[in-house]
Amino acid sequence: MSQPIQLDPDRQDELLHEAASRYLAVVVTCRAADGWTTLRSRFLGTDAKDQQLFIEYPSGSGTVTPEIVGGQNIGVSFRRSHKKCVFNTMVLGRCQFSLSATEGLPALKLRWPEQMCELQRRLYYRAPVPEGITVPVELWRGRAEDRRSQNDPIYRGTMLDLSAGGVSVALPSDDSPCWHEGDPASCEFQAGSGEPPTTVSGRLRHWEEIGGGCVRVGLHFVGLDSSPDQRDTLERVIHVTVRFQRAEMDRVAKRL
Repeated sequence: MSQPIQLDPDRQDELLHEAASRYLAVVVTCRAADGWTTLRSRFLGTDAKDQQLFIEYPSGSGTVTPEIVGGQNIGVSFRRSHKKCVFNTMVLGRCQFSLSATEGLPALKLRWPEQMCELQRRLYYRAPVPEGITVPVELWRGRAEDRRSQNDPIYRGTMLDLSAGGVSVALPSDDSPCWHEGDPASCEFQAGSGEPPTTVSGRLRHWEEIGGGCVRVGLHFVGLDSSPDQRDTLERVIHVTVRFQRAEMDRVAKRL
């Protein structure tokens, strides 16, 4: 599977009811004041009659949880075996969900998604850029749309590896950003001649010296599962990732 597979409605409903019955963990993607952010939650239940989903009110990891309100669009993902299911939907409102007669939890009521896609988890394994290929990358602080609207510099480097979940970039040590883990950041790259530039928002995952006068900057992509508008971007990232993965498998096979 090299592209997101849209599930048919019956299969989608089956997986959502199963996930809710098992209280599976979910990751919620939503807009924060400084860009996209990811939060942890879990399924609580479904309402088959009204076609609604319930998840526990999400929480951040060491960060203040942004307020999520009715009418807001969010992305939701959960793991199932060696695959990852993703969908976007609208928040219908906040509520209390009763797990028992004595236990209630703050929750979000979600509209049943119109469609859900399935991705192989291997697409989230970093694929190195093949030997002999150079992919220039531009990085800047903030959201994708902030590129031309602020005074922060744009940093230029080369791609080291790529996956559906993020990218690593080599930058010159004397011209690298002084960012912190979790800072919002975006990148743009063009993986082949004639291909359109791909612009993705995310968060800084790591920063480390790698020698040769370079630092390695890791960016975790955020927001690709948050709206239908991001589908093309996700598919372009996956297309390049699969191409790199195949080149790596061919390289390893030739050495055996």
